[in-house]
Amino acid sequence: ITRLDDQIFINRNPGVPSVVKFHPFNPCIAVADKDSICFWDWEKGERLDYFYNGNPKYTRITAMEYLNGHDCSLLLTAT
Repeated sequence: ITRLDDQIFINRNPGVPSVVKFHPFNPCIAVADKDSICFWDWEKGERLDYFYNGNPKYTRITAMEYLNGHDCSLLLTAT
């Protein structure tokens, strides 16, 4: 069993995360909560982008998937 000795990334997301998705090739992580999606560079510990998802009240993002991850990727979200 391997033990993780060092923390690589610590962040403060605006809300409680409901879905977390690592980019397959870049040091980017997408974190969704009930109201928003944040993109983080986990190597630098910097927030890259943030946006309100515009979902109706009492709904949340339940799935995320990167499309075309190797070139100009898009993040697909589902509720």
